[in-house]
Amino acid sequence: MELQTLFRELISGKEIFQTAEYGAQHRDGTWRALRATASPLFDTQGKLAGVVASVRDVTTVKQMEQQLIQTERLAAMGQMIDGFAHELNNPLTAILGAIELLEGTTPDPASSRRFELLKQQARRAAEVVQNLLFFARPPAPG
Repeated sequence: MELQTLFRELISGKEIFQTAEYGAQHRDGTWRALRATASPLFDTQGKLAGVVASVRDVTTVKQMEQQLIQTERLAAMGQMIDGFAHELNNPLTAILGAIELLEGTTPDPASSRRFELLKQQARRAAEVVQNLLFFARPPAPG
């Protein structure tokens, strides 16, 4: 349909150069992305004699563009996770430090169990943050 519009506009004189992208099935059964470029062809009297068109298979280019977009999205997500992990790591460090300080002030066994539970959960959260940081920027080899 887009190709028909392209040729109509060229033949009617509305456009002097047109480009359209469309999909077509290859004889091997796969679908290909094609880019057609066309312009009117005039005879020696300046009358429209036809249309000159060239078609190029841009399937690989389109796939590479999609891979680049995906890579950029993953990089942006990694930066966001990195910032999030750092913002979360600072309060967790403060919480663990406060628990350590409070733990020494009460000899009560029930309080000691609660402080130990708090430390375990804070360490667990810190471990999740470390995993996020590892995901955001894996360590350099070596």
